[in-house]
Amino acid sequence: VHTWRVDNTFESLRTFGILSVGGITSLLPFPDGRRLVTYTARAVSIWNSTSGDLLRDLPGVDVKARGVALSPDGGLLAVCGGGGAIEAWDTDTGLRLMQSRGAHDGEE
Repeated sequence: VHTWRVDNTFESLRTFGILSVGGITSLLPFPDGRRLVTYTARAVSIWNSTSGDLLRDLPGVDVKARGVALSPDGGLLAVCGGGGAIEAWDTDTGLRLMQSRGAHDGEE
């Protein structure tokens, strides 16, 4: 992942050493711009957007991530997967706060 300044200079800001089998599904910036979330079908990670350092992998994400969303303050991350499964995570502590298997448990 490579980030660029979005002004008339288009200066290269940072290259993240993110390795993932199958590639990153999506990247989502935190509201304050200090962190980024990346996700694949198998991993959800939080990165420092200035240094490029990995801050946290969310251990045990049990859904194959198909989408992520952040609360307006960036303190809560929702991860949705197949069959309506949802997990909610505290982005500062990395603790899973809620898990719902969804209506179609096991569906991908």
